[in-house]
Amino acid sequence: MTSKALFIFFFIVLITTSGWGQTKNSEKVKSGYYLVIGAYSKNNKQLAEIYAKQITEKGHEALVDFFPKKNYHFVYLKYYEDFNTSIRGLYQYRKIEDFPDCWVYVMRQSEVIDKARDKQVASLNDMFASRFSTSQKENTQENDSKKDENNENSDVASKKAVEERVVLESNIAASTTDKKNALEEKADIKSTTSSLYISLFDARTQVEVNGKIDVIDGVNLAKLSSVEGNTLLNFEDPENGTGNLIFISNVFGFKRKQLEFNYYEPLDNEEMEYVTNIGDTIIINFELQRYSIGEFMVMHNVYFFKDAAIMKPDSKYELNQLLQMMKENELMKIRIHGHTNGNVPGVIILHDPELKNYFSLEKGVNEITGSAKKLSGYRAKIIQQYLIDNGISASRMETKAWGGKSMIHDKHDSQAKKNVRVEIEFLVK
Repeated sequence: MTSKALFIFFFIVLITTSGWGQTKNSEKVKSGYYLVIGAYSKNNKQLAEIYAKQITEKGHEALVDFFPKKNYHFVYLKYYEDFNTSIRGLYQYRKIEDFPDCWVYVMRQSEVIDKARDKQVASLNDMFASRFSTSQKENTQENDSKKDENNENSDVASKKAVEERVVLESNIAASTTDKKNALEEKADIKSTTSSLYISLFDARTQVEVNGKIDVIDGVNLAKLSSVEGNTLLNFEDPENGTGNLIFISNVFGFKRKQLEFNYYEPLDNEEMEYVTNIGDTIIINFELQRYSIGEFMVMHNVYFFKDAAIMKPDSKYELNQLLQMMKENELMKIRIHGHTNGNVPGVIILHDPELKNYFSLEKGVNEITGSAKKLSGYRAKIIQQYLIDNGISASRMETKAWGGKSMIHDKHDSQAKKNVRVEIEFLVK
């Protein structure tokens, strides 16, 4: 063969293996989370690329890759390395008209290894290669015969399946029936769901926020537990006959939000816009709203010693959250409202300003007598002083004393202790 012929030969090989002129494919399939919008059988890569091109022309970059475990070419919009980010992406893309049924495929590391091994085996091209293939586990003639029969049936099924995939609903001969069948595999995954992930995030910034969720029995409205958000959870059967649960967010700086969920029929929950799924995990999305100007936020976890304008140590966490919120929002101004349980005057225990003992009665305290209104005012001011000592300008804060004029329960009620509270009013955000 002449040098010119060799050059032509290698040039043709380069063209056929590089994919010139085709829709963009990713360079390498990695383990992680793929935001999928369509799937095509192994023999229909061209259709997958046509669909990806249509999506790209609409302004969304779409990629095509073959996933050996599922034996499909997936058309996908995004690749994510971590679970939490994929939740954000799924939730946002489902709001777009073209992608209401997009879903996340979880590709495990083992699948990447299997694909690489199969490729290496195929390159050997000898009579012993098949015994190492990840798609063949037995070498006996009987099993080979069964495998041939199964492969033949699989080819027929794959040919039929491609007509039923989600992508066919987008200008490639879609129908309502096709769409329903296209999601069949996805439904099978959801039917094995055993985990629940409660996602808490800021509705405006889409940034994850930390906080707790109160779990309430949906029938008798009793509190069952309080769990951390943004973690994988397993709930026990509420045994209330219906399986109905209520989740209430408890995140400092954000309005409380209540969402419903059914324990016995988790698949039905996906009809609700705040429920999605990734693999075998159901995700409940708490899209949280910050307080607006003129609204009030109760500091539920700030506690005071009896008859004292001194806080208990376990108040530090929520107090520091308020501090952090004001540091992050430099224009924010607040009014701190103090409330007591009733209006009976008495002894008032104050801290020593020089010692800054905000959380202890052990040293440096002063006692005076005064009204309940005066006590509530001192309590509001000690919070203000704590914030000042930690870098917040006094000009950004006001205080107001109420005493027992604005109680939420009768002072003899079993819930009367909730009358003793501090509220934050937002003046400027």
